[in-house]
Amino acid sequence: MPWPLRMTLYSLLLVIIPYGYVCWRLWRALLVIFPAGGRLIHWLAPLLMIILNIWPLIILFAYFSKQLDSLFLFKSYLTSWDYLILYPFWFGLIIIVETFFYYIGIDILQLLINLLARNFKDTLIKLLAAGKIILLILMAIYIVFRSYRDTNSIHLNKFSIKLEKKLPGLDHLDLQLVGDIQVDRYTGQEKLKLVQQQMDPHRPDILFFAGDLVTGGQGFTAEGIDFMCNRQANMERIACMGDHDLWSDAGAISQGLKNCGWKFIQNSHYTIEHHGFKIVVTVITHVYSQRIGKYELDLLLSNKPAGDIYILLVHQPADEIVRSAAAHGYDIFLAGHTHGGQVVFRPFGLHLTPSQFENPHYSGYKKVGNLNVFVSIGIGLTMMPLRYHAPAEVMQIRVGPGI
Repeated sequence: MPWPLRMTLYSLLLVIIPYGYVCWRLWRALLVIFPAGGRLIHWLAPLLMIILNIWPLIILFAYFSKQLDSLFLFKSYLTSWDYLILYPFWFGLIIIVETFFYYIGIDILQLLINLLARNFKDTLIKLLAAGKIILLILMAIYIVFRSYRDTNSIHLNKFSIKLEKKLPGLDHLDLQLVGDIQVDRYTGQEKLKLVQQQMDPHRPDILFFAGDLVTGGQGFTAEGIDFMCNRQANMERIACMGDHDLWSDAGAISQGLKNCGWKFIQNSHYTIEHHGFKIVVTVITHVYSQRIGKYELDLLLSNKPAGDIYILLVHQPADEIVRSAAAHGYDIFLAGHTHGGQVVFRPFGLHLTPSQFENPHYSGYKKVGNLNVFVSIGIGLTMMPLRYHAPAEVMQIRVGPGI
């Protein structure tokens, strides 16, 4: 079974308990508020679950009937089935998970009421039941609106850092980081125009691409290469290998970028001379299908050429690579891969996303020792056709000398 379909089924399995719990508690709340509608309400919860989960049922039917290749998901364009089946499934999943945590909180409150406020028990239970229904409605409206906005907008996030070293010849150095373009049926020309509008007016000295030009196959390779070839930098453009690049057509992607002047580098160093100082860029290939070992990593980093500024570019921001870069005196670490979680739940102000379980460096900027770590949220999508609390971004980084 193709990876996106397999992960869809896994995602549903992971949230089956929240799904059941929310539907059960919603059913009970409706019975409290509308006691006369028992028969209708009795069928509402299972009907809601079936409607929202038609997509996994279609996947299973197509799999056992050996018709997976005919699914609309593998067409090169969006169809009406995407809007009728695919989007409702993912919206429903996000709504259920986000609501689950608040329903737990309301039920704990109800338990305390049963113990401590028995005189007002019936009235308060009705209020909490109404609160659950209103909460679900408001949550659904917010999530659909927020997902639409986060999926269809591009942010330019600007950072300014000073290195922990004196560089007398350096006024400033402008870097731009973009990753996970993932050109596909969702990241088409309209979205690429938005990316271009953020990148081109802020032309950097060095442009970095953290990998994943396309999502899969070879149908969008030429479009992705054309887009990247038209992005410019004052000095150099440097790219690394991404997971989807390797799975799709690594040779065509790397050669296509090289043909228009990009430096597509794997497990090697590249030195740039600028105003009398040397910028050493180390590019590492570290993806699911081709991981760099600790011995090879330490050997590569310890043998870096002499330079004034050390930058490491890699697709996956693995913690061991971050720690090795910090230990070997690198100044800047650039990566992508995580999509910033792509879907980030925020119950009670917390930030929860599956990407946290894979990597502690899943979004934004942080310092590890003297190492400045930047992990791009990226542009495109993977597995699910939307973003939530993780809007696409281009990173603009101004580097200044230490004092």
